[in-house]
Amino acid sequence: MSTERPVRGADAEAQLLEELRFSASLCTSALGSAEMGGEESLAAAAQLVASADRTLHRFVAAARAEETSWAHIGSILGITRQAAQKRFSSPPQRVIAEAETPDPSLVARAVEVMEHAAAGEAELLDEIASPRMRRALGEGGAAPVLAGVEPVFGACLGRGTPEARVIARVTLVSAREHRERVDATVSVSLTAEGRLLGLHYDVAEPSTLDAVREP
Repeated sequence: MSTERPVRGADAEAQLLEELRFSASLCTSALGSAEMGGEESLAAAAQLVASADRTLHRFVAAARAEETSWAHIGSILGITRQAAQKRFSSPPQRVIAEAETPDPSLVARAVEVMEHAAAGEAELLDEIASPRMRRALGEGGAAPVLAGVEPVFGACLGRGTPEARVIARVTLVSAREHRERVDATVSVSLTAEGRLLGLHYDVAEPSTLDAVREP
């Protein structure tokens, strides 16, 4: 195990929130389906434990900043004052390996998915969709879902540089799309084997610094 590298401010909070949400969604999906492989389920659970431990350390630090005693913190957690102080006086230790470097081929495939989705072309998405995504999409496949994107956000005019992370063996790639009506953040998640786990659009945060390239 290794101590995680410190990340400051809002970036650390955003990273932790993303890890919690994503690993929790993977775990709940695994619990609800026998189609997710054992290794993926184990990785998702390990990631969730690590993220939850970091969250607990943050909450304890906040309680201490408000002058909550170690004895009271220990009583809430069901441990002794000494155990609480020993555990939370130092940074959390990761219970999973250091963050993986995203596979360039998977990042390229994710961008390809974004481009096909922006053009309303569902064939690639249907071809590489994981069993879980196929089940979620239903018989109509991805086409009906893609048809609902442009009426909300408008046509895609350009896309910013994608950002990629690996969470619980899943490659998560997101990018800001400049669209006619409102900018969107598009996120694509792929398994280590290149199967499409998810495609998500959300309204992008206002920004004047995001450079956009023409598609």
